[in-house]
Amino acid sequence: MTDTAIQIDLEQTLARLLRDFIESTRDKLDGIDEAIDAIYKDAENRGELFFGLQRDVHSLKGSAGTYGFPSVTLIAHRLEDYMESTRRLSHESWLEVQVFIDVIRSIIDTGVEPSKDGRTAILSQLPTTGGAVSGQNQHKVTILLVMPQGVQRSLVGSELSSCGFDISFAETPYEAINLAITLQPQAVVSSYEFAGINGCEFAQVLQVIKATAEIPFALITSHAANSVAINTIPLDVRVIPKGPKSVELVTKYLVELGLSEAAGRKA
Repeated sequence: MTDTAIQIDLEQTLARLLRDFIESTRDKLDGIDEAIDAIYKDAENRGELFFGLQRDVHSLKGSAGTYGFPSVTLIAHRLEDYMESTRRLSHESWLEVQVFIDVIRSIIDTGVEPSKDGRTAILSQLPTTGGAVSGQNQHKVTILLVMPQGVQRSLVGSELSSCGFDISFAETPYEAINLAITLQPQAVVSSYEFAGINGCEFAQVLQVIKATAEIPFALITSHAANSVAINTIPLDVRVIPKGPKSVELVTKYLVELGLSEAAGRKA
């Protein structure tokens, strides 16, 4: 087989895989639509439907980028953020969940990844738990919260969401770096302890990337104030002791930055 024939065969294979992905994604979106409708109507098995919906959204987030739709991955991530930071999804909340799914479907139906400007415009129109959407007086202020899932992440995320902030969650610094570049949050709040790269190193990485160098950064840590770990943290990174007052201190930091006023609510 000639090089030209191999290239043609490869292109045909990739095109077939893309068609299969688009078709399977449409089916998945149909199932999500049905689940949202049933939950909205208070179906008896809403718990089972909700977990199934979460699984399908997570699957979309993981696979879309592989097939050339990084915007779908990002929108699915923002939907997960929305569902996690909302303490209890009301009827109105489920209408907003539907907005995320409709936006994903519109991209899949065109079969074309939006431009960078198009993606930015799409993200700006998505619902947020802070209540800020384009066209309203309230301004969207996004906080990137980098913590493993657990009690602390739930407490900090819920409190900041209740103060009007739009929260995006990341499990690890590796995931957060791409989100910080793409979302351009108004601040980053991170834990210290991670496998492979700690919170201090994560802050340093963001500082050397031009797109993220000016983003305010707060680091929650259990290390003592005079420890070697604390001494290596950049001076302009706010150190917040881990403990009962962590949430209060994070909120105070955002108030000092003037972000609570921008979000339109009292923090």
